[in-house]
Amino acid sequence: MDATDRVELVVLNKAARNFARKRAAEMVGKKWVNGHLVDNPRAKWAITDTTREVLREAVKQAFSQEGGAPADLSKRIEESGIFGEARAEMIARTEMARAQVEGALVTAGEVGVIAKRSELSNDHEGQDECDEAADLGVIAIDDDFGEHGSGPPFHPNCACAIVFLTAADAEAQEFVHAEAE
Repeated sequence: MDATDRVELVVLNKAARNFARKRAAEMVGKKWVNGHLVDNPRAKWAITDTTREVLREAVKQAFSQEGGAPADLSKRIEESGIFGEARAEMIARTEMARAQVEGALVTAGEVGVIAKRSELSNDHEGQDECDEAADLGVIAIDDDFGEHGSGPPFHPNCACAIVFLTAADAEAQEFVHAEAE
């Protein structure tokens, strides 16, 4: 199978589910620094280990269901009593988006996608890490968008997108030659 073949949504969801189980909610209240997960000094995002465990379990359960949606996860988080409606929605949207993108990255690599770029959301406002990732332009499929990771979401409520490129895309031509060497 290659990137021009139809990729079933169930394959993407399986990869997303695997990612979510492994990493669910670890970024809430944490951040990556030189490959190490550390406490985020922004206190409004800090949470306890107990809260993190509740979130991990909620995300895991949401992805265990066929067709799990951010609304389902948001409801689970809110019902746990640890966060109110707005924060539960933000966490659900962000974690589901992160898992979907990571699942898509795994699948894209398996079907021959060679490059990617980050695209700003139409709702994007203000200069932030999203702009930094988009400014990198086209990068190899296995590369990160600098310190911001392998793809969006780059922050809570991020609505940016990842665009996959194959050898047939003009934007990816520099990577076609690199793959051949």
